[in-house]
Amino acid sequence: MLCYKLDELAEGRATVWGLQSDLKPGTAAKKIGDSLATVILSNSQWHAERLEKELAGPYRGGEGSVDEGEVEQAREDVKAAEELIRRTAERRRPKLVR
Repeated sequence: MLCYKLDELAEGRATVWGLQSDLKPGTAAKKIGDSLATVILSNSQWHAERLEKELAGPYRGGEGSVDEGEVEQAREDVKAAEELIRRTAERRRPKLVR
């Protein structure tokens, strides 16, 4: 489960934290990333790499196998996450006043 901590948000930080699904008392949250966009990018990269390895592997071609279209979509997802981070960074830059 992904979440934010209210004190982090109050300080202007968008750190993403992860909790285990069982939520036992005393379970500590683990830092997952500095922002939701970075978490999305990391997950997209992992997924694309996994699909690329599976496509290149020796055990392919049967039912449920990865095809080139799936790999290409995963690569596009990585590009989209990178673009999201770039656009977000642009909005945070201070505008020059003349």
